[in-house]
Amino acid sequence: SAEREGTLRIGDALITVDGKDTTGYDMENVRGTLMGRCGSLVCLGIRPRGAADGVEVQEVMLKRGTLEWWALHEELLATEDQLGAASEQVQEIRHMWLPGAS
Repeated sequence: SAEREGTLRIGDALITVDGKDTTGYDMENVRGTLMGRCGSLVCLGIRPRGAADGVEVQEVMLKRGTLEWWALHEELLATEDQLGAASEQVQEIRHMWLPGAS
């Protein structure tokens, strides 16, 4: 996800979508503006969280995916994180019970 990659962060302000000002848009209008053909690019104008209104908007290009793809992608990333944590726990237990084991 863009947040996981550091492209976007929670609290960033969405100012434009493909050059179109989104100021005053409700969530449904923003969602409609963001939707497009899977695999197509969308250009977001972002003001970083906490930045003053006069701060220059940063443009970020993202590739659109399907909602199903994004849901699956997020689920896979969460599973990957859980497996990584479980692997670390197994290593800790192995070192407790089998000193010198790697």
